[in-house]
Amino acid sequence: MPELPEVENTKRYLIESGIVGLQFESVWTDSPTKWMGITEEAFLSVFRDAKVVMVERVAKYLVIQTENGDFLLHLGMTGWLRIQNVDNPAHKFARHVFHFNDSRELRFMDSRKFGKIIYGEPPKVSVLCDPLAEGFALEDLGLSVLSRKRSIKSILMDQSLIPGLGNLYTDESLFQAGINPFTPIYKLSVGQLDLLTEKIKTSLIRSLDEYDLVRGVDDSEPYFSMTPWDIQRKENDPCSKCGALMQFSRINARGTYYCLECQPM
Repeated sequence: MPELPEVENTKRYLIESGIVGLQFESVWTDSPTKWMGITEEAFLSVFRDAKVVMVERVAKYLVIQTENGDFLLHLGMTGWLRIQNVDNPAHKFARHVFHFNDSRELRFMDSRKFGKIIYGEPPKVSVLCDPLAEGFALEDLGLSVLSRKRSIKSILMDQSLIPGLGNLYTDESLFQAGINPFTPIYKLSVGQLDLLTEKIKTSLIRSLDEYDLVRGVDDSEPYFSMTPWDIQRKENDPCSKCGALMQFSRINARGTYYCLECQPM
């Protein structure tokens, strides 16, 4: 599933591919039910001939800013984007295609059709700022959250509290910080919260650095799932730090990997 670095990488790819300044001419979709707040026909009445001004990322949403307003793209679980020439054969999972005025297209591929195009609804605002922002700090969640008995992993993945942090980067950050994912947040010290804040940023930035490096060599195909995790994501595999067997559980129905030696309760 695309997580925050993958969405950020896609944003950078779109900008570097020259989407800013292009004008929408037409649009095609085979999944009209995935258009929220606008139809294919209404989209053209609003955005036909409108130039793209900028692409931003808000949590896991891509915000396409135009002269005539904004709309959002959400990649869902299996979505990915490409800017390709109209003559390039379309991928079999192309669900939505935006045609521009220079013979190129923005193609939205999505095998499981969980991705969305959203109009007229801004991204929801979370309690904390973006995890990549300079001011991001878990301490700022406030006493009403920090005093709860909920597990730290469920807190980290609550999009109303922390925007954009997904399952994989949550497991990696907790592993690097030596914090068990089942630990109630109220049991964490200020020092542990500070360390976890640092490890969240480190894991995200490390992944983005990998994407930037590869995108600089081959900017035509932005990759997903490149980061070589330090945490082993297979039950009973040896921990990369201590060699103990990795554990697997589910928290809020999400697969969770951890090492009881490195991340004791």
